[in-house]
Amino acid sequence: VGRAMTVAQEAYTSAMHDRDELAGRVEAYRAKALATGAADRPEIARAYAMARDELDRRPVRMPVAAQLVSLYATYLQVDSRESS
Repeated sequence: VGRAMTVAQEAYTSAMHDRDELAGRVEAYRAKALATGAADRPEIARAYAMARDELDRRPVRMPVAAQLVSLYATYLQVDSRESS
């Protein structure tokens, strides 16, 4: 039983770490968007809201959250190229 509890605890800790890493990444992208003014663009604001909503869900659907964070990053990347 002890071993099973250890495995379960490690799996939970790993999942929380992955979720926290994605949350940190989306907030770093958000800081960049705010600094550049891109956060005001409707599609970028929507992408952020979708990613944030998924990360705030319980349980988080990690594959969906990862894709939404990636989508947000892509919008910011494209926006910065168009602004240059």
